Amino acid sequence: MTQWARAFIHSEELSLYLATQSNSIAAPEDQPRHLQDLELISDGFKDLLSAGHDILDQELTDSEKSFIELQSLLAGELKSILGAGSSLKKVVVDGLQKATQQFDAKLESLQATSDLAQEFQRLDVKGNGASGHCDRLLSCIPDWRFLHESYITVEELNSISAYTKYVDMRSKVAKSGIPKNATSVAKQRIESVYEANRSRAADIKNRLSESGVVSALVDRMFGRDGEEDGGGGIGVAVEDLVGESWMENHVARVVDSWQEALDGVLRVKVH
Repeated sequence: MTQWARAFIHSEELSLYLATQSNSIAAPEDQPRHLQDLELISDGFKDLLSAGHDILDQELTDSEKSFIELQSLLAGELKSILGAGSSLKKVVVDGLQKATQQFDAKLESLQATSDLAQEFQRLDVKGNGASGHCDRLLSCIPDWRFLHESYITVEELNSISAYTKYVDMRSKVAKSGIPKNATSVAKQRIESVYEANRSRAADIKNRLSESGVVSALVDRMFGRDGEEDGGGGIGVAVEDLVGESWMENHVARVVDSWQEALDGVLRVKVH
């Protein structure tokens, strides 16, 4: 089983725990069992993160590692809440602060990568194959890493959203000591990250809809953008083999598939 598959299983276990505990607090006699469940989940994430940088780098993307780190943090914080006793307020506030800090980094990352979409604003896609234009165009194509990260980000947001609901429920208990607005900053960060995630997908989708995109990509496929010895070599051979009309139809279908994938990112919601 891959590291990511194991992480996803533990994540589902954590989600199930939060879903079942966000409406009621476990009775005192049930807390040892809940603590044991959380320890198993938390230990599972710790085992994944202790596999070593070489293994993690080989098997996981940066967004997957970030996801596992957040899940591990939340599992650990939930475990701490159960055993907090009189220090419950401090445990909750500290846990929310840690999660919020992780999302600060996520927000900064999303805003940085959204700059790729803004490259389209400087892109003259007239189909004339000007050198450098296709490079900027290709840098904005939503590859599998972009889409994978976008969906993982929503999963992260759903996890922290479920955690805030759990904390909100705990704060309603008499004498819990948890401030009523303890989750307000975390909720604001959830909204900010969600909008940034959608915004970069929407930007790229809009730019892919502009005229000249298909022509610019066809030029790249045929080596007519100055990248391949003035359009010679493989590009000419490909053009002779398939023809421009076939290539335009093929590229148009590919661009449509990118837009459909981006639509998926725009449709997913935070629960």
